[in-house]
Amino acid sequence: PAVDATLGIVPPAPWTHRFRAGVFGRAEETSLPSAVLCTGPFGDVKRYRDGRFYLSWYEAGLLAEGDEIDPPRDAAELTPERRARVMRGTLDALSNFFPATRELRRDAQELEVRGGWVYAIGGGSLADRASTLHRRDKFAMTIDRGYISVDTAKYSLAPWLAARVALIAVDA
Repeated sequence: PAVDATLGIVPPAPWTHRFRAGVFGRAEETSLPSAVLCTGPFGDVKRYRDGRFYLSWYEAGLLAEGDEIDPPRDAAELTPERRARVMRGTLDALSNFFPATRELRRDAQELEVRGGWVYAIGGGSLADRASTLHRRDKFAMTIDRGYISVDTAKYSLAPWLAARVALIAVDA
């Protein structure tokens, strides 16, 4: 949105930037399943065949949130204290659903907290069923003076949107 705003392109309101942190690691011998929990503050577990995994618990990992053109970057600093809080909160919460999570503190060859920004058209809390963030089918593609701006909404739409951008570029 900040780059688009330099051309006067503003996304449809409301929108949010959220900085989410999760736990990344490697555990060759874990029985941890891949799963998504969609009950209020959600969490997910992604386990890959090579032993890598990703864990998130929304309440523990949501570190910054904003609805301005620029995300609140200063609020998203991953200090050692915040990393420890995300690690503890994520592992503790997920261990209530997946007992194998308890063993990761002991068995994982790697265990680290990393984060990144999520941008979405919509607003409100993900714990609220009426939140417009759940309407991730709302996305925008703007073409202005040969500049194409694409909000993917969900990364799974990116290939389809890329094909549309390619068709537009061919027609231009």
